[in-house]
Amino acid sequence: MSGLETPTDTTEPLDRAAMFAAGPPRIQRRTIWIVLAVAAVLGIGGAYADHSFNVQPAPSPTPVTQTATPQHETLAQFIGVKTLDDNLAPAIDLTDSAGRSFSLSQLAGRPVILTFLGATCEESCDVVSLELLKAEATLASAHIRPAVVIVDADPQHLSVASAGAAFKHRPLSDLSGATFVTGSLTEMEQIWKTYGVTIEDDPTTGVLAYTNVVYLIDAGGHLRDSLTPFVNESFSGDGTLPLAEINRFASGIADYLEQVAR
Repeated sequence: MSGLETPTDTTEPLDRAAMFAAGPPRIQRRTIWIVLAVAAVLGIGGAYADHSFNVQPAPSPTPVTQTATPQHETLAQFIGVKTLDDNLAPAIDLTDSAGRSFSLSQLAGRPVILTFLGATCEESCDVVSLELLKAEATLASAHIRPAVVIVDADPQHLSVASAGAAFKHRPLSDLSGATFVTGSLTEMEQIWKTYGVTIEDDPTTGVLAYTNVVYLIDAGGHLRDSLTPFVNESFSGDGTLPLAEINRFASGIADYLEQVAR
């Protein structure tokens, strides 16, 4: 994961209204983001996730027109929030970036922000990490300190060493309450499937795509909301976001997590 560069407005933002119409969550790419449709992969996360807690994996995105962000977009629309069925979050028993055993159940009594990032993901993951960092700071001022669980989403980099290297880079390393977890491919495939996260990976080209989603879990371990992070994509494949939009998405995470923590 590379360090975050100062967000700029040099890339034209995508039409998020059209993307939300295709249904959250969306899929992100490491280098070149293209429209993908692999039925076998999409089938991995569908039926069980929808049955378990009303989360559906992303349909194949359709091309969208690059236009300005609608000014009337509500916060809920902006962050792509979806209220879930309040079922218990499926178990996660993996290994953290320090090689220690980790279980989601050990966080009982704390609200949790759960997301999926590739261990070698670059700009887009930096954007999400910065949003989490800003949300964490906002919540701390309200005396709410959630745990942040980041599940590895890169099938080619599932080692503890890869997780540790990812976790040392800013802004991810600045998160005070975060844990980056990984495991064997068999373990990870089950977690991805259970949480409706579709993974598409081509080791020959280095192209990686996966469902981009943030889950909010209450102190009782119940899934409450899902949010849909996004970045603006340049033709070179770089993912950036203006600072104002990073701040707004971070505010959305904080606002909804505060409701979950009540």
